[in-house]
Amino acid sequence: MRYTRAVVAILVFFMGALASCQGSDPLLIGYVGPLTGKYSDLGVQGRNGVRLAIEHVNEAGGLRGRPVRLLAVNDFSTSNGTLEAFRSLASQGVRAAVGPMTSGQAVAAWPVMQDFDGLIISPTVATPSLSGRRDFFFRVISTNVDWGEALADYAANVLRLRSIVSVGDKNNAEYVKTFIEAFERRFTQLGGKIAAQIFFRTGDRDDWKPLLDTLDTYSPDGLLLVTSARDAADIARKVAVRRSPIQLLGPTWPASRDLLFFGGPAVENAVFATGFVDHSDYPPLVKFQRDYQARYGYNPSFAAAYGYEAATILLRGLEVGADSPDSFRDFLSRTGEFEGVYGKLRFDEYGDVVRSTRIIRVENGEFVNQQ
Repeated sequence: MRYTRAVVAILVFFMGALASCQGSDPLLIGYVGPLTGKYSDLGVQGRNGVRLAIEHVNEAGGLRGRPVRLLAVNDFSTSNGTLEAFRSLASQGVRAAVGPMTSGQAVAAWPVMQDFDGLIISPTVATPSLSGRRDFFFRVISTNVDWGEALADYAANVLRLRSIVSVGDKNNAEYVKTFIEAFERRFTQLGGKIAAQIFFRTGDRDDWKPLLDTLDTYSPDGLLLVTSARDAADIARKVAVRRSPIQLLGPTWPASRDLLFFGGPAVENAVFATGFVDHSDYPPLVKFQRDYQARYGYNPSFAAAYGYEAATILLRGLEVGADSPDSFRDFLSRTGEFEGVYGKLRFDEYGDVVRSTRIIRVENGEFVNQQ
């Protein structure tokens, strides 16, 4: 009898120890984005925001008693890189991920993302082609339709522009196409016109001669930059040298710290449609900026803030057991309104975000809210 009781005690001890070890195994959260190359301002800041959100959760005791660990994978801004990134995460047992960071990569990786068998929430994918679906894909950023129409309204009614030349990067074709279409549709309704459209692939050219020649030919009031921040800055510098000042416009994509750093005076007064504003006394934004600055030593961009929001909402859902697309969608619906870094946001029946759009302008080397 004593022998039996001893065996039972030992078994109970080891079973408890095993359960404890299993409970403390880290919960893996994936991240997919461009960590090198011209789009790296988007990818690195996005990753940093996700990491900060995870660190805040771990400092508070983890998720249901488990530490959270980030597995960040570089997609190299290519379709193959994005496909391999999600395959890599799946092979490591990851069932919840933040990313991708560009619309082009999201559309290209869609078949593999469908096989991911988990939750995916993107900080910055803005194509409307992924909206209105009851699937596994969620995001915290508005679509290009909202931004394109808002920027067209501002260009026509406030800036009084009548003729625009647009330039777009074909490497992120899904984003570029949908934004320009939304802008053009609204801008022409208001009496404006798109005089010409120029498309390129990042890295293909450095002198921008076709674009500069087009500007000389049509002499537009404005130049719509649907490009990365570094390409937008490079174009702005070339344009400033070659011709008289022209109003620069763009969506959220190029509106990052890299634009200000590499563009300098050439991007002064550029106007963007976005969901963020850098200067505000909104408490969640103030706290996020302070925490990010303390952690990384420099200021966050919109990609960092949206990355933080996406990871925070994902982790909140997982904390209450919302670990499948249907249960996560129900969690979003039950919660209603979330307090994001840039303001309140909510999700519709499909899991698509609903939030306000802002117009910002570069003033004295900073992004300043206009409306």
